[in-house]
Amino acid sequence: MSAARPHDLTIGLLGTEVPKNSPIVQWNYGHTTILPAVYDSHNINVCNTIDIPIIKYLAQCPASSLDSKYVVHISNNDLPIHNMLDPISNSLSKTNVMAHAIDHTRVTKAGLLKDFFKFMKDLEAIQCVLDIPLMQASLPDALKNLDHGLIHGWNHTTYNIPISSKVHPENFTVKGWALLHHAGFLTYPHHNVEGALTWVRMEVGVKFWVVFWLKN
Repeated sequence: MSAARPHDLTIGLLGTEVPKNSPIVQWNYGHTTILPAVYDSHNINVCNTIDIPIIKYLAQCPASSLDSKYVVHISNNDLPIHNMLDPISNSLSKTNVMAHAIDHTRVTKAGLLKDFFKFMKDLEAIQCVLDIPLMQASLPDALKNLDHGLIHGWNHTTYNIPISSKVHPENFTVKGWALLHHAGFLTYPHHNVEGALTWVRMEVGVKFWVVFWLKN
């Protein structure tokens, strides 16, 4: 986790990175953030139907505490990088937005990174690059072999137990990826690496995670 910061995370964004009239929400633990705002030709925010209700629901969830059973909190101020590898290793070893809002069953479209940067300052656009494969570049050297057993174990067993379902080749090669998106972007509920443990590194900005599971 990053160092303490002001709870109002809308400062400097409204009217600069997102439309000035973008709605905001206050999370259960005090942070104020910006809700998605994509306006159609009738000046109606198309995110009102699906995206915003989901975020408002997630905003009521309790914050992850330092003694959380599911999330390990590490401060980048209190712990130098060379001392972060042990707790990370120990934890891991345990086992287009308008179109998106209108039709959430078809949420992605092909694009280029240059298009993302072209519209970075466009207040009418909220974009997200969902999958930038990083191969092993996303992990520090000391952690690069943590998934050795998964990759090679799976590769070796496919000789006797061939894979009959559709499996993307990246399951055997890519274990790290990056997300790149504008402010006010909602990532829908999903499994990271099919529900296995995940190590996350933030480079720029602020992102809230909510960890939850179905009751039934």
